[in-house]
Amino acid sequence: MPVKVEFYLSDDNVNFKLAATVENTLNPKVTDNTIIPFKANTKQAKARYVKIIAYNYGKLPEWHQGAGGDAYIFIDEIQIQ
Repeated sequence: MPVKVEFYLSDDNVNFKLAATVENTLNPKVTDNTIIPFKANTKQAKARYVKIIAYNYGKLPEWHQGAGGDAYIFIDEIQIQ
């Protein structure tokens, strides 16, 4: 899971403004397959372009089965409504 996800909005694809930051609240030691939606409440905002930055955990800690390796983030669905 990402540590946090930032959502940026722009009208010109050059100047982006931070619209929302969503922190991960899931304990990183949970080993069950878990799906968590990182939703940003930007219903009042209007933009033509959206930039999403998800921050990974970095190096995996000793208790993780891949300890010392790099963390990965797998994103399979992004919805903009």
